[in-house]
Amino acid sequence: MITNILQNEYFIVDYYNSHKTLMYKFLKFVPSQIYKESMLTMRDYFIKNRLRKLMPVLANAQVVNPEDQKWFTDEIIPKMAQSGLKYVAIIPPNTVFGTVSSENIIRTLENSNDGVIRKVFKSESEGLTWLDTF
Repeated sequence: MITNILQNEYFIVDYYNSHKTLMYKFLKFVPSQIYKESMLTMRDYFIKNRLRKLMPVLANAQVVNPEDQKWFTDEIIPKMAQSGLKYVAIIPPNTVFGTVSSENIIRTLENSNDGVIRKVFKSESEGLTWLDTF
Protein backbone atom coordinates (compact mmCIF):
# COMPACT_ATOMS: atom_id res chain seq x y z
CA MET A 1 0.00 0.00 0.00
CA ILE A 2 1.18 3.52 -0.80
CA THR A 3 0.05 6.56 1.20
CA ASN A 4 0.24 9.83 -0.70
CA ILE A 5 1.54 12.63 1.53
CA LEU A 6 1.88 15.39 -1.05
CA GLN A 7 1.32 15.79 -4.75
CA ASN A 8 1.49 18.89 -6.89
CA GLU A 9 2.63 19.61 -10.42
CA TYR A 10 6.29 19.66 -9.31
CA PHE A 11 6.68 17.07 -6.60
CA ILE A 12 5.31 13.84 -5.11
CA VAL A 13 5.85 12.49 -1.58
CA ASP A 14 4.61 8.93 -0.91
CA TYR A 15 5.00 6.56 2.02
CA TYR A 16 5.58 2.97 0.88
CA ASN A 17 3.94 1.14 3.76
CA SER A 18 5.26 -2.35 2.98
CA HIS A 19 8.81 -1.01 2.63
CA LYS A 20 8.57 1.46 5.54
CA THR A 21 10.14 4.01 3.21
CA LEU A 22 9.35 7.62 2.43
CA MET A 23 9.85 8.46 -1.24
CA TYR A 24 9.98 11.90 -2.78
CA LYS A 25 10.05 12.48 -6.51
CA PHE A 26 10.68 15.54 -8.62
CA LEU A 27 8.38 15.86 -11.63
CA LYS A 28 9.99 18.95 -13.19
CA PHE A 29 11.80 22.14 -12.23
CA VAL A 30 10.55 23.30 -8.81
CA PRO A 31 10.42 27.01 -7.91
CA SER A 32 12.26 27.83 -4.69
CA GLN A 33 9.22 28.51 -2.48
CA ILE A 34 7.44 25.32 -3.58
CA TYR A 35 10.69 23.37 -3.16
CA LYS A 36 10.96 24.54 0.45
CA GLU A 37 7.29 23.98 1.27
CA SER A 38 7.42 20.48 -0.23
CA MET A 39 10.64 19.55 1.56
CA LEU A 40 9.23 20.79 4.87
CA THR A 41 6.10 18.67 4.38
CA MET A 42 8.28 15.65 3.60
CA ARG A 43 10.56 16.29 6.60
CA ASP A 44 7.68 16.82 9.02
CA TYR A 45 5.96 13.59 7.97
CA PHE A 46 9.26 11.71 8.30
CA ILE A 47 9.90 13.03 11.80
CA LYS A 48 6.30 12.66 13.01
CA ASN A 49 6.24 9.00 11.97
CA ARG A 50 9.75 8.22 13.25
CA LEU A 51 10.91 6.78 9.95
CA ARG A 52 14.38 5.48 9.15
CA LYS A 53 14.43 5.06 5.35
CA LEU A 54 14.24 7.61 2.54
CA MET A 55 14.30 7.30 -1.25
CA PRO A 56 14.76 10.51 -3.25
CA VAL A 57 13.84 9.84 -6.90
CA LEU A 58 15.70 12.55 -8.76
CA ALA A 59 15.26 11.25 -12.33
CA ASN A 60 13.35 14.38 -13.44
CA ALA A 61 15.14 16.80 -11.13
CA GLN A 62 16.41 19.99 -12.68
CA VAL A 63 18.80 22.54 -11.29
CA VAL A 64 18.33 23.45 -7.62
CA ASN A 65 19.72 26.89 -6.83
CA PRO A 66 22.73 26.98 -4.49
CA GLU A 67 20.76 28.72 -1.71
CA ASP A 68 18.14 25.95 -1.75
CA GLN A 69 20.87 23.29 -1.81
CA LYS A 70 22.45 24.84 1.30
CA TRP A 71 19.06 25.17 2.99
CA PHE A 72 18.33 21.48 2.30
CA THR A 73 21.69 20.29 3.67
CA ASP A 74 21.50 22.63 6.69
CA GLU A 75 17.80 22.43 7.61
CA ILE A 76 16.19 19.29 6.24
CA ILE A 77 18.61 16.36 6.41
CA PRO A 78 20.18 17.17 9.82
CA LYS A 79 16.76 17.25 11.48
CA MET A 80 15.79 14.00 9.77
CA ALA A 81 19.07 12.38 10.82
CA GLN A 82 18.53 13.51 14.42
CA SER A 83 15.05 11.98 14.36
CA GLY A 84 16.19 8.58 13.07
CA LEU A 85 17.11 8.71 9.38
CA LYS A 86 19.58 5.87 8.76
CA TYR A 87 19.31 4.73 5.12
CA VAL A 88 18.92 6.66 1.87
CA ALA A 89 18.58 5.05 -1.56
CA ILE A 90 19.20 7.75 -4.18
CA ILE A 91 17.86 7.45 -7.72
CA PRO A 92 19.98 9.98 -9.66
CA PRO A 93 18.83 12.60 -12.17
CA ASN A 94 18.69 12.05 -15.93
CA THR A 95 19.58 15.66 -16.69
CA VAL A 96 22.94 17.40 -16.67
CA PHE A 97 21.69 20.30 -14.52
CA GLY A 98 19.95 17.96 -12.10
CA THR A 99 23.09 15.83 -11.85
CA VAL A 100 25.25 18.83 -10.93
CA SER A 101 22.81 19.96 -8.20
CA SER A 102 22.36 16.48 -6.73
CA GLU A 103 26.10 15.74 -6.77
CA ASN A 104 26.73 18.97 -4.83
CA ILE A 105 24.12 17.98 -2.23
CA ILE A 106 25.36 14.37 -1.98
CA ARG A 107 28.99 15.49 -1.61
CA THR A 108 28.03 17.91 1.19
CA LEU A 109 26.00 15.24 2.99
CA GLU A 110 28.72 12.59 2.67
CA ASN A 111 31.05 14.95 4.54
CA SER A 112 28.54 15.65 7.30
CA ASN A 113 29.31 12.66 9.55
CA ASP A 114 25.60 12.28 10.33
CA GLY A 115 25.68 8.47 10.46
CA VAL A 116 23.32 8.11 7.49
CA ILE A 117 24.19 5.40 4.95
CA ARG A 118 23.60 6.58 1.38
CA LYS A 119 23.76 4.55 -1.80
CA VAL A 120 22.97 5.41 -5.43
CA PHE A 121 20.83 3.07 -7.57
CA LYS A 122 19.73 2.97 -11.20
CA SER A 123 16.07 2.28 -10.44
CA GLU A 124 13.44 2.59 -7.74
CA SER A 125 13.10 -1.20 -7.54
CA GLU A 126 16.84 -1.62 -6.87
CA GLY A 127 16.71 1.10 -4.21
CA LEU A 128 13.69 -0.45 -2.48
CA THR A 129 15.30 -3.90 -2.56
CA TRP A 130 18.36 -2.50 -0.78
CA LEU A 131 16.27 -0.54 1.74
CA ASP A 132 14.27 -3.72 2.52
CA THR A 133 17.45 -5.30 3.90
CA PHE A 134 17.24 -2.92 6.88
